[in-house]
Amino acid sequence: MKSPSDRRRRMAANLALGIAAAMVLAGLTVLESRLRGVRYLLYWTTCYVLTMSALLLAIWDARIMSARIAREEAEMEMEKKK
Repeated sequence: MKSPSDRRRRMAANLALGIAAAMVLAGLTVLESRLRGVRYLLYWTTCYVLTMSALLLAIWDARIMSARIAREEAEMEMEKKK
């Protein structure tokens, strides 16, 4: 069963990944000639941070879902034994 926190966590991960993907596309095409020096470093660092945030949120979500599935399986086993 999905909770509101599951929805928020997944939306945040999707948003971070979508922005990072758009930044990669823009950085390799439209903005390539404008990104020099500190701008280059800040731009790609931001893209990296967004990508890592999405990855960490996905790992966190997987752990939560795994724990929830294990708990529900244990509850089902307890119901079977009754």
